[in-house]
Amino acid sequence: MNWFLLFRPVKKSRGDIKVISRPGSLFLILFSLLIILPLDSVFGKDSPPFEFGLREGIATPDEGPFFKDELIGTFVLPWSSRSSSAFQLSPKLDATAGVLRRSDQKGFIGSVGPGLALGWKKAPIFLVAGARAALLGETEYEDKDFGGRLQFIEDIGLNIRLNRNLEAGYRLQHMSNAFIYDTNPGLNMHIFEFSYSF
Repeated sequence: MNWFLLFRPVKKSRGDIKVISRPGSLFLILFSLLIILPLDSVFGKDSPPFEFGLREGIATPDEGPFFKDELIGTFVLPWSSRSSSAFQLSPKLDATAGVLRRSDQKGFIGSVGPGLALGWKKAPIFLVAGARAALLGETEYEDKDFGGRLQFIEDIGLNIRLNRNLEAGYRLQHMSNAFIYDTNPGLNMHIFEFSYSF
């Protein structure tokens, strides 16, 4: 079940069952924001342009024993929107590559797409969100059939800046195929992240 309640649901029928989904809504919103954000400031001295990190994920209890290990590269796009001297909205472009695991079965997972960071200059904690198109190397894990290789990932969470270059964070993440295939079980995960800015 898609837990992004901020977006208008779309009803789809699968036999006698009506399913509520919000296919790609966050992806489209974030991509649009990257285009329309005012170009009112470029990189600041406190905003390194590239981040590299590690993410570890574990599925929510109702999903079964899924785990994810991935590397992430983030390019901080050269503009931001500020409504005051303290408030900043920064667009990013994320790319990930890693492994999705369940029991002894492993498969590649990679993704790419836009992200946003919302924070205050004097506070080390900021809100992060992302939406990416993903590719699976394996589509079936025991009794879990993701339907096909193309998936969509949406996540939201909080990051904390430990120093100028090092960050740690947590995200709640949802992956599904937006019903472009016959089956769409989805997968919800807790994601823990460490990243370093260059």
